[in-house]
Amino acid sequence: MIDLANEFEDYHVVERKRDAYAAKHLTQKYFQYFDELGKGKSEGGVLWSMNQADSFKHLVYDLLYDDKFQSWKQIRDLKYVYPNEDAVAHLRKARAEPDVEAAQEVVDEALAAARATRAATRQLGANTRIKLFVDWFAELPVKAFKQGEVGAVAHREP
Repeated sequence: MIDLANEFEDYHVVERKRDAYAAKHLTQKYFQYFDELGKGKSEGGVLWSMNQADSFKHLVYDLLYDDKFQSWKQIRDLKYVYPNEDAVAHLRKARAEPDVEAAQEVVDEALAAARATRAATRQLGANTRIKLFVDWFAELPVKAFKQGEVGAVAHREP
């Protein structure tokens, strides 16, 4: 968390040429945001997603600096945004939007799109697993259901 806060400050002061005191103030203001950004080091987590591409990390830092996240809770969904190019494009649009409230709405749209895609992917994955099981089940020989047969499906009385 401290590393991310320092990285945020360095990025804005060194690369974006912003005021050091403003960056430090925002680091303190967004303390909870950095806590959320630091969660999930393993694949699929927020921190893992942030570390996959500097361009994504800098996009998040820019949005944070410009107060375009409405809540620290939104940070949790960034792990779903990173692999979704449409959602990332929405975040870029939010970064470019000068009106903070309009940009916050675009951030909401990005997060909603990422969650929707994730839900669809999970559903597709479930359908695939179910189909594989049904195919396996349909190929079982009839004797697999006879009591006493070697390798038979066990039947238990309730």
